[in-house]
Amino acid sequence: MISFFTPLMNLSGVLEKYTLVKLIGKSRLSEVYLAHHNKYSGYYAIKVFPKNVDQVAEAVFVKSIRILMTVKHVNILKFFEMIEDENYYAAVIEYALHRDSDQHIRKGIQTDNIEGVIKVFTQIAHTIYYLNRNEKLIYGNLCHQRLLIDERYNIKLYDFGKSINSGFNNWDLKAPISKSGITNSEKVYSPPEVLIFQQYSEKSDVWSLGVLLYYLIYGKVPFGILDSDDDETFKEKMNDSSVIFDYTNFVMMDDLKALINGMLRSDPHERLSIDQVIDYSLVKAQFEKMHGNKFLSLPSLLGPIKSSQSQDIKHIYQMKAQHNACLMNITKYRRMTMAKVMTPSQQTQKPAVLFA
Repeated sequence: MISFFTPLMNLSGVLEKYTLVKLIGKSRLSEVYLAHHNKYSGYYAIKVFPKNVDQVAEAVFVKSIRILMTVKHVNILKFFEMIEDENYYAAVIEYALHRDSDQHIRKGIQTDNIEGVIKVFTQIAHTIYYLNRNEKLIYGNLCHQRLLIDERYNIKLYDFGKSINSGFNNWDLKAPISKSGITNSEKVYSPPEVLIFQQYSEKSDVWSLGVLLYYLIYGKVPFGILDSDDDETFKEKMNDSSVIFDYTNFVMMDDLKALINGMLRSDPHERLSIDQVIDYSLVKAQFEKMHGNKFLSLPSLLGPIKSSQSQDIKHIYQMKAQHNACLMNITKYRRMTMAKVMTPSQQTQKPAVLFA
């Protein structure tokens, strides 16, 4: 249990429900604590963020949490509740055991475990597909530093601070983020159209997927130097030169090489789409292996399958979205029903959950 003072000590809503165990993460403004629920078994992560200190950073934090509240996917951290007072937010989210994804990747993945690489990549690609197609979101923040991964190569995405709502427009979408606000690690994952024109689309996420797959294999990025401050280093992306593959200790499979090259086309119109990525033979085979025929045969319950496997997968995501919408309607109905039978004194009690 925490034996020193933290901002959470002043949030009675937190201490009534949770026992703080230890500090597990810290940035310039936020802190993340491991906590145990006092009533239910299990551990949670509680992210604390100050109010009225940095308006831009606070807006990004609130935006990220709002998105986390909405999205539902096995490879995205679950949001549980938000507790707040006049000075702090406290977001209670799923606790992921392995937070140091970079170190874990360097130990367990890369050229000596291509199957592990493809498993990680397949999960991320399908998560990006879900965000692009179901939630109409451009993730916009994909890099290896923001992946949570466990010892079985199961991954979680969690940071939506730079995500963009694409609606039905997949192009000519500009993000409200200045170039000066892009960190060096984000630069090497950003496509040319973002670095030069601040122009985002779903193809931006595909480029980042290509950089990530290369990094998972080699432990380095395909363009530039990770910690370089020289913007000229990144302009070479516009030349659309072939990606350099190191064959010293590893012979790249032709289809894996083609997948990376297809995702790293400088012209976004020539770049693979996210649909083509998840329909790629390597990714499709890994998805089948991970989920089995039972998962892929869900559409057969509705009648004969006449579409391709990628269309089946899209249909599954649509079914999941409809199911989630149904659950939301049921929850809403239950709340309305409960409100009718609650006493006036009960109705005046307010929950400690933010963003109602």
